[in-house]
Amino acid sequence: MVGGTSVLLRFIAADHVLDIGRREAVIGVRNRRPDQMGLAGRRIGRVQFAVYAVDSNVVTWARVMGTTPSARWLGERLGDNPAIEVTNSRNALDLALAGAARAVLPTFVGDAQKGLQQVQPTIEVLEHEQWLVTHDEDRSLPEVRHMIERIYAVLRVTTK
Repeated sequence: MVGGTSVLLRFIAADHVLDIGRREAVIGVRNRRPDQMGLAGRRIGRVQFAVYAVDSNVVTWARVMGTTPSARWLGERLGDNPAIEVTNSRNALDLALAGAARAVLPTFVGDAQKGLQQVQPTIEVLEHEQWLVTHDEDRSLPEVRHMIERIYAVLRVTTK
């Protein structure tokens, strides 16, 4: 409850961007500043990506089937390298932790995993800003403002 109002939190992981302007979501985490009319954004920080594995001898890749910049980047570079295709980045992380594959991960995720090491330099072309985005009309509502502040506090710690 926030200020006497019950708040339902629903975390939606999706390759496609939910339309906050049409109220498909109240708060979104985006990899760029909002440019749509009626949306407000708060910069969280920068996110970097790198390749992680249990050690540099792992040659198989965990390839996320999707349209995210990191999925496209890896897909363009895999060539004939052996890969295991997965439907989301959590599966790629699990394969890396099990020693079965290399995975492209945000550095705040990869660096926090015991047993994983960064096996290649950060991937500069994937670095981006991260933003909290909400509808301009909703951002002043007490329950939305409270959730924005809480999400910001958590995500600000993990990004640069």
